[in-house]
Amino acid sequence: IAGFSAWVGVNEVGQVKAGENVFISAAAGGVGIIAGQLAKIKGCRVIGSAGTDEK
Repeated sequence: IAGFSAWVGVNEVGQVKAGENVFISAAAGGVGIIAGQLAKIKGCRVIGSAGTDEK
């Protein structure tokens, strides 16, 4: 489910393209990790946030 949610977010909702900056909120979570990787594969610059420094 996490992979599908990330795929829909990156490809259908965000419609990201190579060279764009992508911000991932909750980047340390299951969906956030996959969404960040999908955006990187598409050639985007990925910036993420997490709730704590440890994450």
